[in-house]
Amino acid sequence: MNETFFFFTRLAQVWQPPCTRRKISTMNLFIVLFIGLHLHGKVVGSMKVTTSTATLERPEGHAVQMNCAYETDSENMQALDIEWLLVDAPKPVVMLTDGQVFTPLEGQNSRYNFTGNYLSGDASIMISSTKTSDSGKYICKVKKHGDISSVDVKLTVLVKPIPICSLEGGQPSINDDVKMKCNADIGTPEISYTWTRLNSMSTLPIATALGELWLKNVTVVDSGLYQCNASNKIGFGVCTSLLSVKTKNASSSSAGNVAGAVIGVLLLLVALAALGYFLYWYYTKRSSGSMKTKNRPSDLYEDGSSPPTSRPPTRHSDHVYSHDSDDEDYKNELPPSHLPPPPTNDQSQPLYTNVELPLSDEDGYRKPSEKVLYASIRKSDDSV
Repeated sequence: MNETFFFFTRLAQVWQPPCTRRKISTMNLFIVLFIGLHLHGKVVGSMKVTTSTATLERPEGHAVQMNCAYETDSENMQALDIEWLLVDAPKPVVMLTDGQVFTPLEGQNSRYNFTGNYLSGDASIMISSTKTSDSGKYICKVKKHGDISSVDVKLTVLVKPIPICSLEGGQPSINDDVKMKCNADIGTPEISYTWTRLNSMSTLPIATALGELWLKNVTVVDSGLYQCNASNKIGFGVCTSLLSVKTKNASSSSAGNVAGAVIGVLLLLVALAALGYFLYWYYTKRSSGSMKTKNRPSDLYEDGSSPPTSRPPTRHSDHVYSHDSDDEDYKNELPPSHLPPPPTNDQSQPLYTNVELPLSDEDGYRKPSEKVLYASIRKSDDSV
């Protein structure tokens, strides 16, 4: 390119009309350069890239081919470079350089591949299975012998709508206004909505552009199953919504049933708590009575005979008494013959040695206390 510019500049400087020999003006110089460059492009070589699929629409999951053809002078035998670019993508989707094909965007398992003889002017590619993310503007760029040319292809991947139905505010009562919604977040615009009532010939109001259906002053007759149809140029999807109009009495009865159920549950809990308290008190009382019975002496010996109420009279009187003032119950249960004698100041009677007597006989008669008891024995009036 620099050599061409220098050649025409030199030509403009030295060339003069043969009749006048005047120097050429600056304007004439630019005109000569423009003509020279234009002729150079035609003669030396040019690149032309075209497509027959400038605008494409395909359903999601289908294959699509994007055409790209190029023409160049046969004299240009230098390296050929081809690139397919997706606008806003970080890397080319497919490219040819130094005679090798690469798929930088998706790697070895790429869905993008050349379909024609790219060395002979066919740079078309195919996407094996389209996705919604494939939608966008593609650029086919061809470069050979310094010439670069490109063409654009717009691809739109179509997705059928998937609607979702809902009933705003829950199930209505008589004379209420009802609003049914049908919304398709997934789907290629433009999406149109229509509502029908299944198993009914009645005519419904026209849905809004957002898929909303309004019913005014509903009655029990309006109860039923309603279906929304969302459609676009590629397909359609449906969803249903159940409408059940309630009467005022039914609403009051339902509220009363709920309140009655709550009260019944509370009463049952109170009854269970009272029963548990009674059982606890009963078993506690019974256990306490059993302990008192065990602490009392048995009324029968092991052989079934009753113990004697008093000892037979002897020449000596054995008087048993306790030095423990806390064992009052045992004192009260002793027979009168076993009560200790009243104190006396008579020192004439000899006093024998105090001995410790066991308070449990051989037959297993339980002694009433674990504390030490003593028996005081005095000589009686009748000597042995």
